[in-house]
Amino acid sequence: MKIMRILVNSILIILLLTSFSYAGLAQNLEGKRNTLIQYELEISDQILNALDPNIPRSDREIEIITESKNLLIELLYPKSFEILKEKLGAQSIKLASKDTLKTYHVDFNAFDFPDIMIPKPVIKNLQKEKYEADYYLSFNLSFNQVSDIFGSGKLIKQCKVEAVIYSTIFDNEGRKLKRMVGRSQSENPIKAKDFPEKKFDKTDPENIKLLVDILIPILDQATDKMLQDF
Repeated sequence: MKIMRILVNSILIILLLTSFSYAGLAQNLEGKRNTLIQYELEISDQILNALDPNIPRSDREIEIITESKNLLIELLYPKSFEILKEKLGAQSIKLASKDTLKTYHVDFNAFDFPDIMIPKPVIKNLQKEKYEADYYLSFNLSFNQVSDIFGSGKLIKQCKVEAVIYSTIFDNEGRKLKRMVGRSQSENPIKAKDFPEKKFDKTDPENIKLLVDILIPILDQATDKMLQDF
């Protein structure tokens, strides 16, 4: 009887996951209590170094470049999240406030977004703490330099960029229901000469802000492609 019960439960779970996948994500999440469980963003050092190949020669220069990259990420986090919320809202999918889980001892990163290693045990713990949600959403974003596919030498002070966004949906038991991905590349290389004074300075906050304005539309397109599976 125990084996039969396990088999029945397994079949029910498979049916649940299948129905979730084919019913359409928007239909499942519309009007539900959806909580952001993870939101991570990374940007490759190669992008900054391609546009400005100068090598830091002192601890202070290294510190300044680190501050520049942190500024870049700090600016990208809220802008990317606003894009995501707007596009989800267009499909009648609402997220609880990103700060909701702060009172439930969930780790947040330096940029004030949920930052966890493995969602399932965190979701299980939220259950124990009587937190109520129907679904949990995880998003992982990255910006990477696109390699020179021809292998005929590196581009000088320019680069093509690919934005990638992964989304994973979990139920309120921590089971992974669906995983989606969207990718988009810059149509043309980002060139240092297109910045003020015909150069890009990775230590200049104003240059960093301009770079954000260039990267966001690439991520916007990647998000659209990821949401095509919703």
